[in-house]
Amino acid sequence: MKIKMIKNYSNGTWKVKTGDEFKVRKLNREGIFMDQHPEFQIIESPMSGIIIPYHYAVLLPEERTYTVAEYSQLREINDQVQRQRDKAIDDLAQHAGTLVQIQQELVQERESKKVLVPREVADALDLYVSDGHDDDAKGWALFNIIKCKYDDLDIPARLIKNHFGMNYFALASVIVNSYTVEQTPEEQFTEGITNICARFDDEHPDDVEYEELVSFAFEISDFVQKHNKS
Repeated sequence: MKIKMIKNYSNGTWKVKTGDEFKVRKLNREGIFMDQHPEFQIIESPMSGIIIPYHYAVLLPEERTYTVAEYSQLREINDQVQRQRDKAIDDLAQHAGTLVQIQQELVQERESKKVLVPREVADALDLYVSDGHDDDAKGWALFNIIKCKYDDLDIPARLIKNHFGMNYFALASVIVNSYTVEQTPEEQFTEGITNICARFDDEHPDDVEYEELVSFAFEISDFVQKHNKS
């Protein structure tokens, strides 16, 4: 067994410092058979034979020793556990990537089902079937727009009825799949120019090569011409 000193100790000849560790054996104090606080006798040189009082040290946990075969088996088990852990991490990362991909596909699918409407119609729809309304309110709004006469509707509802006409399926799709705003020509133009210019966001004008500027100018010109034709 081993002890660790928790206080300095001296027997007049030897001094033992706090933190020192020694191999020892227990010694029951004289006249005490079942000693709960035995002394410790150091059994390793150069201090072999020195008696350490019980309250000057603490017993350290027993160190487990292994045979070569046991150690090899433990190493093999440890390596196997690490391989299983690494595989689990890889599998988790793969599954996480799959989930992200599925989520992206679902988002794309949901976005693709949204009904494209002009901005003024979208503003009107916001009053009746936006996410802030419950299903009952949306259903009643749809029913009224379809069944009521044009003159009996308020102006926003008239815009909706006039846009969808008899295409009740598209109008119902707005309730189920929501809607997205159709960009105006001005918005399309602004977005296109912004995307072309984005490549130079992090560059100083003095760092741009002449060939890049020429290519940029031609791309802007080509985009403007296509936009004007549309």
